[in-house]
Amino acid sequence: MCGLKDDYDILYDSAVRGHLFQVMIIASVIGAILNVIPFFFYDLTEKKQKGIIYVLRIRSMFDDYASGNLSDDTLITGMEIIHTANELKNKNIVEISKEELKQAKKLPKKTKEEKELRSQKISQAKIKIKEQKKRNLDIELSPHCQYGNG
Repeated sequence: MCGLKDDYDILYDSAVRGHLFQVMIIASVIGAILNVIPFFFYDLTEKKQKGIIYVLRIRSMFDDYASGNLSDDTLITGMEIIHTANELKNKNIVEISKEELKQAKKLPKKTKEEKELRSQKISQAKIKIKEQKKRNLDIELSPHCQYGNG
């Protein structure tokens, strides 16, 4: 307690107050260092995170079923994950082509109509790339989400 118990008048003594502040500062620095340490070991990628979420949703579906608390949303979500995994189990990952995006960026942009068309083509190409990445990720995660003989 560094001399501080019930009598706060002791804080007027500079020797006690200085020692108390030193202890508080050292404890704060140690606490801050302990809070930062986990960030150096953080390696959770998007793929790992999505895989964890899929597995947890499937587990919660079965746990809810076992406890008699299965809701429609939990059942639908869990079964969609399982059916998607079973559909994708023998599929190969598709190489993502950005050629369509490159072509869209090369379109002319002098007039208002050309700018709108160019913007629309770029947006469509980005959406297509995003969908391809999501499908590839689902294909990679499918072995971890399968259940039964599919």
